[in-house]
Amino acid sequence: MSRNITEIVSKYNQNGYLFPLDAMSPEQALAYRSQFEAAEREYKDKDKDKDKDRRDHAAAGCAGSRQSDTGTGRAGVGCQLVY
Repeated sequence: MSRNITEIVSKYNQNGYLFPLDAMSPEQALAYRSQFEAAEREYKDKDKDKDKDRRDHAAAGCAGSRQSDTGTGRAGVGCQLVY
């Protein structure tokens, strides 16, 4: 913080809060944001594919998926989407 402690305490006593309060430097914030956006780009397309598979699976009423016995004693009850 570039402000001295006396100024900080004075502002807090005057207003009852302290704002803005820097949590990190602008350089750190930019580095974290860049990392976040890179991860978002990398995983965004992967998630779309899985979401599409789930929607297709639900719309097909389990058609084309592996049918299994879910413990009811009846074969073909329940379905599993296998990735």
